[in-house]
Amino acid sequence: MRLQTSDWLLLTLAGLLTGCHGVAAPVRGTAPRVHLSQGPATRPEPPGASQVSVATAAAAGETPEIARAACPPALDHLEAAAKAFESRQFDVALACAEDELLDDPESAAAEQQRGAALAALGQTEPARLAYVHALALDPDDPEILADAADLYLTRGNVTREFDEIALQYAQRGEKRARRRRPELLGQLDLLAGMALNDLGRSQEAARKLDEALEHDPNDLDARYEHAVAAFELCRFADAKADLKLVLAALPDDAYAHHELGLTLEQLGEARGSKAELERATALDGEAFPPTLPVGMAEFKGMVDAAVKVLPPPLREDLKQVKLSVEELPDVTDLTVDDPPLSPTILGLFRGEPLPQPGSNPGGLASGPAAQSAPGAPGGTGGPGDLRAILLYHRNLLRVAHTREELAKQVQVTLWHELGHLRGADDDELRLRGLE
Repeated sequence: MRLQTSDWLLLTLAGLLTGCHGVAAPVRGTAPRVHLSQGPATRPEPPGASQVSVATAAAAGETPEIARAACPPALDHLEAAAKAFESRQFDVALACAEDELLDDPESAAAEQQRGAALAALGQTEPARLAYVHALALDPDDPEILADAADLYLTRGNVTREFDEIALQYAQRGEKRARRRRPELLGQLDLLAGMALNDLGRSQEAARKLDEALEHDPNDLDARYEHAVAAFELCRFADAKADLKLVLAALPDDAYAHHELGLTLEQLGEARGSKAELERATALDGEAFPPTLPVGMAEFKGMVDAAVKVLPPPLREDLKQVKLSVEELPDVTDLTVDDPPLSPTILGLFRGEPLPQPGSNPGGLASGPAAQSAPGAPGGTGGPGDLRAILLYHRNLLRVAHTREELAKQVQVTLWHELGHLRGADDDELRLRGLE
């Protein structure tokens, strides 16, 4: 590993990470994803005053109390559970599923129904356990796999690990569905595409979402995710076209307005971008809060402050790099490699890493030529190119909610790029909390 010759980096990172939990979530990850349309995987929130308190408690991270409802007398508890769920009587659906499990503790279908009802009632963790049990009983049921993938992607605090679990479920479900349930293939392609988008694997996501749209060209969830993949791949005109189709059907969808705002910004349509971003905030201020009013002068002051508190070895390294602040990444930097870097990267290291002990005395250490925070490795320039670190004002503003968060994020991003200067790649930095 490259970092074995850079023990100074490992030691000094510990000082920064004390009290710091890594890079703030990417722009798209500021809130759990919600489905745009009522597709098969959608788990709607229950209506009514009693259910509102449940949803409120779940949003606050609490475990709400659920009164034990009674399942109506029925010969088939599973059928009763399904009917109750369809009529949005989720507590009754839960009771019927649990009654079935009393009769047959090894019923995977009953655990699936129980998981769906728990998820709809805001009981995310118990729902996950229900699906784990269902898949232990029947690991090859494509419908259970689809439901489990949807749960990990759209409920609660979605982490990278949950995205990876969801992707495995969706991919396994797709293999099984080809023979057992081909009507589920479009849904499973969509779920795989969603997970791949979240994991930054946009090229693979685009292919999966193309397949999902072949199954159903009118699937608005697939169309939105297809736009996200196109945006991440710097195909901004394609993203704009997809988002216009989504908003024609769902004019009040905050997520589509926000994504269109980012897309128009990259296309240089400043007025349209501003209007779309403001519309997203007006529709869902929690998911898309107003951007911090921190101008370029104040932002540069934060960068200067972050430089001043660098340990001496890092300050020495920084002398060999041109440090710049830009509003947004230049598309030529993003697209120099295939796949491109994300337009939402917070920073970029351009050039070759510093020579490492043991490298060719007459040359530079081999390694990726451009790296970003957060994001994937890129490649630009060569040994003779000027080394540079760039920090992006607008993108950094979008991942912070307070000036204190912004100052910390500037510091973390600067350290991330200095890690690339010493030859570390994104996976190594992610393990150290500098994603």
